[in-house]
Amino acid sequence: MARSGKLWVLLLLSASGHGHGLALVGQNLGEQNLDWSNDEIGRVVALNNGEVVSLGGKKCMEGSRLFFDVDDRDAFDIDEPVHVGVEFYLRATDSKIILKYEQNGKAESARAAEVPAYSSGSHVKRMVFLLDRARFANRGWFGTDFSIELDVADAHKYPSKKMTICDIAVNRSYATRRPVSYGQIALQTFDETGCHLAA
Repeated sequence: MARSGKLWVLLLLSASGHGHGLALVGQNLGEQNLDWSNDEIGRVVALNNGEVVSLGGKKCMEGSRLFFDVDDRDAFDIDEPVHVGVEFYLRATDSKIILKYEQNGKAESARAAEVPAYSSGSHVKRMVFLLDRARFANRGWFGTDFSIELDVADAHKYPSKKMTICDIAVNRSYATRRPVSYGQIALQTFDETGCHLAA
């Protein structure tokens, strides 16, 4: 390719771009696609030790690190508060968990919680997490939108420990502004000597 005196890169900025980012896509880190989805979650990826189990007549996911891809038809590249309801199946011991997601204006935000140990009655515990300025642009691990993981200290202390999730509900506030117009930007790239660079 011939080198020209100027290199212009034209980017169309749109809030409705194509989904499924490439974050860690194609890298084999021991991930597994789990056979679990619902109306809002199109794909679930587990790292290392995930599986789908049947508990109390429900199809549930077990693992220490689970990554969730929100269906792009429901939410993609948004900027609004979102409530994520998680239905945990209580186990014999309690678990410290962390929900991580991309927040607009921040690379990553986290919400921590403690899932209690089962004592009596129903095994099901529903918890709701408020994700402020959630983005859901498929920029997480394996092109997903948010993850639920065992706390690092908990996971290191008990390497075989897993959490069990039987349902996920994503409730949008629909506060994201729709773009009324689109803009363009032109970029030039230079090296440290001031010469133009291809990008």
